[in-house]
Amino acid sequence: ALGTELVVGSAPAHRAGSASAMSEMVQELGVALGVAVLGSLASVIYRQNIAATLPGHLEDDVAAALADSLWAASAVADRLPDELLQQAMAAFTQGLNLTGWVGAIGIGLLAVVAAVSLRHVGTIGGGGHHP
Repeated sequence: ALGTELVVGSAPAHRAGSASAMSEMVQELGVALGVAVLGSLASVIYRQNIAATLPGHLEDDVAAALADSLWAASAVADRLPDELLQQAMAAFTQGLNLTGWVGAIGIGLLAVVAAVSLRHVGTIGGGGHHP
């Protein structure tokens, strides 16, 4: 990967192993944080959307399952009116769509930051940096 090559290529030869390990650790941390943050965002959006549509006549365990997640709502689907299951699916889809847009915007912003920050870095093996 380009990022790993930049990190390892810029480290002294005797530190290349440490640089590679640090690069891998940062990548894994980024993936874990991305999944946690974007997953939490999708869950919050689902719960906000579905809370607005919960009728008061549902049994407590069914209402709790519906408010929890689409997976939990589908587990009690036989006890839900069809329109509530459809609303749960729509709330999940809306959360997933918004999370996708947030992720895409974040990636776009990070690409701009990387392009601006690395514009003076020369090619690997190219003999140095551009002025």
